[in-house]
Amino acid sequence: MCVTRPTRSTLTKRLNRGEVSAESAIILPVILGIIWLVVQAAVVIHAGNAAYYVASQAALAAARHGSTTASADTALAGAAESVGAQLARAPRFEWTTEQVTVHVEVVVPRAAPFFGSTVIRAVTAPRERFIEYAER
Repeated sequence: MCVTRPTRSTLTKRLNRGEVSAESAIILPVILGIIWLVVQAAVVIHAGNAAYYVASQAALAAARHGSTTASADTALAGAAESVGAQLARAPRFEWTTEQVTVHVEVVVPRAAPFFGSTVIRAVTAPRERFIEYAER
């Protein structure tokens, strides 16, 4: 009968077998948490870009010569629908003789509880002036 003795490499393989599962149990939640935070940060950045786009479209519509609040609201609603933005509250328009400022607050879809729930953007656009041909 031939008896073989375990070599050093087979003994170390047996001893290290549980080490891999312990490392995986520690590392996997950390990696998934980092991925989760990156996805939530990307969602916040997208919501900020959407809020800026909606506010800029409303400001450009409101700055046109002869425009009304209704035309600016229509442009804002169309821009919000096109990017899938949900407004948290009604937009605020500030009209002066020289410029128009639009403040928009957009809801951020949340996956992480410690990120903000809304994003606020404000855009200012100069108002168009009508100049008669003789005055040019």
